Amino acid sequence: MATSAYGYRVSLAALIPSHPQAKQWLRAALAEIKREIDEWSDPGGGMLECPHYSMVILDQWLGACLAARNAGAPEAGHLFDGKLKKASLWFANISTPRANGSRRLPSLGHTYSNERTSTFGLLAYLWKEKDPAFASQMQWMHLEHGSFPEPGIKSYYPALMGFRQLLLDSTITPKAPQLASTAYSETGVLLRNTIGSDRETTLYLIAGRNHSHYFDDSGSITIWGKGSELSHEDAYGEERVHNKSV
Repeated sequence: MATSAYGYRVSLAALIPSHPQAKQWLRAALAEIKREIDEWSDPGGGMLECPHYSMVILDQWLGACLAARNAGAPEAGHLFDGKLKKASLWFANISTPRANGSRRLPSLGHTYSNERTSTFGLLAYLWKEKDPAFASQMQWMHLEHGSFPEPGIKSYYPALMGFRQLLLDSTITPKAPQLASTAYSETGVLLRNTIGSDRETTLYLIAGRNHSHYFDDSGSITIWGKGSELSHEDAYGEERVHNKSV
């Protein structure tokens, strides 16, 4: 909620730059966004919240930083901050192997079943000139998530509502990211054997301090073996009855 309020302040200031308080509003709100970016992810990019709510946060950050950049804020409004890039790669790494035609976010904590995201496509568009290689990786993940039209499901994503589809570029060449087993010091550990094959095998274990919206279930685990889901957590408020746990 605080993130949303800061984002609204940035957007309002950017919309009415002639207001005598606009610059002050933008600077103050953007400073709080920057503080969150610095403090709400671990050194590897693992974010404070479960995948669903972390995506809600990331969407607000990106919307606010884009508005600030377009308003002429210093350092491009932090839109290309290295911690945003690391958080984006965390989302890519924890995304499940393909099942039923696409990847999704793992159903851990307050994350819904079969939840996909369009944020990778947005990142590809935003970074295509700044870092074409990273943009290609994000484009690949966007396609792997089935070119989903929204940042997630069952939440309100106001930061870029109304023109989100304009911030995609189908001409960006997709390229699979070189993801690897990674320990996220405050968030968990992701083990994988490969990416992009039909025998992709992963294990994701949540552990550490970044679990304020995880049902206090540090230690929860998802396992995929050779492209098939072997074990999962019940999704937020519902169960995926078509999958079986071991």
